[in-house]
Amino acid sequence: MNTNFKEEYKKWIEKLSKANFDELILNYAKEYYGTRDVYISDGPYDGGIDLIYSIDNKEYKRNIQITVQQDKYESKLESDLRKSKENVDEFNYLNTLDFYISQAITPDRKKKFIKDAEINYQIALKII
Repeated sequence: MNTNFKEEYKKWIEKLSKANFDELILNYAKEYYGTRDVYISDGPYDGGIDLIYSIDNKEYKRNIQITVQQDKYESKLESDLRKSKENVDEFNYLNTLDFYISQAITPDRKKKFIKDAEINYQIALKII
């Protein structure tokens, strides 16, 4: 039996609550960066876009945004790119934005967003 769970996982992710999607992203980041020392700063005074992780006692700050928004996420992304640029310029963050979204985005839209982020904000956008 050749089972492909891609569509089932996609449907499952799209239905996650904000808290559960955040938890999924936190576990993904721990695995991706190869460290258990990862946390997401999420509060009214954090700029809304902080992922902090440590490797070999060195701390790294990344601009991130996690959204379960089903529509109008484009304006949210635009706002997050502005905030990311400010964090790069003022607080020495990496010039990246990791945009975690629970909804599917077509490859063509992803390419457009990535290109616009690079040209308009000098931000390397990664959409996950």
